[in-house]
Amino acid sequence: MKRILNAVLVSIVILTVSILQLVAAQQQATKSNTGIAYNLAGEGDLIVFVHGSNLDQRMWFEQNRYFANFAKVLTYDLRGLGSSEAPSETYSDVDDLNHLLDELGESELTLVGLSSGVQVALDFAALNPKKVNKLVLVSPSLNGYTPKENPPYLSELIKALRQRDFDQANEVLLNSEIMSVPMQHEKLVRDMVYASRQWSLRYDLIRQNTDPVISNLGDIETPTLILIGENDVSAVKDLGSLLERELLNADLVTVPNGRHLLNLSSRAIFNKNVHQFIQ
Repeated sequence: MKRILNAVLVSIVILTVSILQLVAAQQQATKSNTGIAYNLAGEGDLIVFVHGSNLDQRMWFEQNRYFANFAKVLTYDLRGLGSSEAPSETYSDVDDLNHLLDELGESELTLVGLSSGVQVALDFAALNPKKVNKLVLVSPSLNGYTPKENPPYLSELIKALRQRDFDQANEVLLNSEIMSVPMQHEKLVRDMVYASRQWSLRYDLIRQNTDPVISNLGDIETPTLILIGENDVSAVKDLGSLLERELLNADLVTVPNGRHLLNLSSRAIFNKNVHQFIQ
């Protein structure tokens, strides 16, 4: 009888997680005047979450549910990704976020970026220091950083992209450590990767900063929390250490058994660390 009861409880938990992910997948985003898809929930101080490459704002569904209990939470799709409109002229992610904040009447925020979202977060903080109260940099990626050791999947990924075999590129990515998540999140990550237009983005339309942020990390004074998963690739962990050294006001936390998509692999610890930091 006890074994049957345990099995029923496990089934209920799995069903609940599946329903939450289905709701996240079907959530209808609002479009800004500039074509950026976003969701805004909760009341209080604003927290903005920036997703990584080949993903979209659905990756933050657990954080949206948690942080909206005591803060205003903004998640959005970067230009050309998720439900946001593709670029038709020169643009920058910093300008897109600034326009979105202006439209929403927001002027101060805590900014959370994961993976390539860290690049957006640091660029924004460097150019808008008075707007960003705190920074959270998760599993960082940064333009201009050359790792001592490339991730093992990289050469296979580059080969697939050169052949324009995007399905193969997606599979390489999904089978890599970068996209490794607990079983209950695998479908969500697969759906985001296959729905992404990352491989076809017009990179020639991205307006590059004339003064790369990686060369000016020491100018960023914003209180910063760096979160790294213990089981992330060495290149990410090395970059996390560099950011801790170079940023003026940064602390690094390594999450035991954490993976690259830290908010999904270690949800409770991730939420707790971010919550404590922003308080």
